[in-house]
Amino acid sequence: MTGSIRAQNSTFKKWLFNQKLKPFRVLSDNERSHTDKRISWRLGVNDDFFVNMAASLERSKWSRKDFIKSILIVKEWWDDEWNLIRQNIERINELVEMTLERLDDLDIIVARLIDEHGYEAFCNSEVFSWVSNVRKESSLVGAEFLRTRIAEVFSQKKNDELLEVEKKLTSGILCSYVSRANKSLSVLWYWLKHPKSSNFSPPAALVETITAIISTRRMPVLFSVLNLMADLVVRHPRWLNISSYIMLASGLNMLLEELRYDNRPNGTGIPDEVVPELRLGCLRLAKALQHIDSNEIKTVARMWIGQAISDPLPELRYFN
Repeated sequence: MTGSIRAQNSTFKKWLFNQKLKPFRVLSDNERSHTDKRISWRLGVNDDFFVNMAASLERSKWSRKDFIKSILIVKEWWDDEWNLIRQNIERINELVEMTLERLDDLDIIVARLIDEHGYEAFCNSEVFSWVSNVRKESSLVGAEFLRTRIAEVFSQKKNDELLEVEKKLTSGILCSYVSRANKSLSVLWYWLKHPKSSNFSPPAALVETITAIISTRRMPVLFSVLNLMADLVVRHPRWLNISSYIMLASGLNMLLEELRYDNRPNGTGIPDEVVPELRLGCLRLAKALQHIDSNEIKTVARMWIGQAISDPLPELRYFN
């Protein structure tokens, strides 16, 4: 990294840590204190802070103090609005979702702090007690801080929490509520990509769940699960057993017919508009599976890879 880029990253961080989270409630220009008046809430509040935070983390390594500063920014918002949110969540469903989104971002920050600097650094920090309290109180809106729990386990080398996390993720992935299912899949991505994930027993129930989603072609999370499975096969092939590969081969075989561009069978439950992206997901998984020592898997993988050569979509024809 050149001195110029390093200076730009430092400047960007200084600017970032001077930002504040936008309040959910509508405030007049001169209102900065809570009143007994009925509160108006704005929906879809922009959370640019977390977008910029992710960009900064990609560009430079954060110190322990950097993470603490970002958590304190979230704390300022929480201290200002949490009591009011708690009083209004029963009548405004969107407020629950907005709060959950923000707490999910907090979960990402805390987990990253533990991953980068260790559990002890977090435990001895000025924000530990506050985060612990938030984790307790925010259960009211369904926040679970699963990444933080995983990071704590991996940092302390104690796996007693992982089974409970696995249960919650399995339940979330199978949930018919798409937002919750996608959040659970995001946490599973974090788990399988974690550099210490291979040091612990594989999450067998989770692996079986996402394998079953592919073999049964369960919508609407199928595309996300195809991509996740492709990454899992490359990173943790030993997490899958013979039964897993048989189920994957069965699902990919069925999808060869169900994802045809012409004369698709009726009753698949797969909308026409998602066929191209699902074909791309199947191809990505087939590429990951082509070197697995299973004739059944190799056969269906070759079929998907062979089809892609003449696919009308360039994204599939030129997929590497």
